[in-house]
Amino acid sequence: MNNVYFDEAGNSGFQLLDPVQPVFVLASNCFDESTATEMIKLLNVQKGGEAKFKNFKTSDKGQRKIVEFLKTVITENEKVKVTVYHKKYMAMGLLLDYLVEPQFAERGMNFAANKYNIITNNIFFHLMDYCYGAGSLDSLLSDFIELVKDKSDENIESFYSTVRRIAASPLDVNKQLDFSWIKGSESDVKDHLEHLDRRSLDPVQSGIFTHAQYWGEEFDNSFNIIHDESNTLEQSLDYFNKYTDPSSMKIMVGSDDRIIKLPLKVQKVDIKNSRLISQIQVSDMIAGAIAYYLKQIITGQRSEKLWNELDSIGIGDLLTHMVWPEMKFTTQQYGIKKLDSVHGVNIADEIATYQMNQARKYNRF
Repeated sequence: MNNVYFDEAGNSGFQLLDPVQPVFVLASNCFDESTATEMIKLLNVQKGGEAKFKNFKTSDKGQRKIVEFLKTVITENEKVKVTVYHKKYMAMGLLLDYLVEPQFAERGMNFAANKYNIITNNIFFHLMDYCYGAGSLDSLLSDFIELVKDKSDENIESFYSTVRRIAASPLDVNKQLDFSWIKGSESDVKDHLEHLDRRSLDPVQSGIFTHAQYWGEEFDNSFNIIHDESNTLEQSLDYFNKYTDPSSMKIMVGSDDRIIKLPLKVQKVDIKNSRLISQIQVSDMIAGAIAYYLKQIITGQRSEKLWNELDSIGIGDLLTHMVWPEMKFTTQQYGIKKLDSVHGVNIADEIATYQMNQARKYNRF
């Protein structure tokens, strides 16, 4: 049985606007114990200690060890997968997924066709403050996060008041964004958000699902996930396990570059103490280094010696999947030459249907 070892960096749960930790990184590897142990030895961890990125970053000697360690990891990057999430960008994407996508689905339209969902996310993320003033995006997303956490009448009123206030106050009447779909969600917002809570904002759910999908393509048979102790992951396992039942009917959902095979090939998920498992420590070092590297990009601080050394050794080669803003606002910029029909089923709806079928199987509805 194959084992895959996980650890994360920058997890602040539902707090997607956390300025101190703007990036969430989930790293995993399938190194055997002896290989991982040899890698950890490069760090000269004291007996009884544990390899953690944060403990090495603060000194020149520690930073040199980080770089040497990662050089070795990069030579075997086929055994590593890393997903990263720009949290604020993810928050805007979730707003569109939870409030706009259902309206498209009700009309028999696929919000994700031709990357329209991603393009819309890019537009709002990059242009809202430009069109409506600094802080507009944070104000919108802050109220949205509170709305998902608590769908009270007060939070509903607060969120849509913020939407209307921002939409009515462009800095230039000739430069405005289209808020009509967001406004249009108000009458059905309780239905759209009914089954969501603060866990629905946590990137760990999307991260572990994405990793399971990628590792499933690597292995012919099922595999185990072994993760460092994580309260947020443990709270998400009931949701995740709905997609791993081997007795479920095998289906493929999605299209083009986003095809997911269900059920996932995960046999089980174990939560372990990282101090006891070298492979988890390897994932910690990878996740911590990439979280640092990307935070410096977001904050415009690329002059530090460690950042430049990580850049020079090609740390980006470890990245498998990124939820990250791009300055792309048209289908042409994404290389889409022939537009797909907007009529069809969104991948999110296909997955939701699969989940409901699983729930019925176990009489949960």
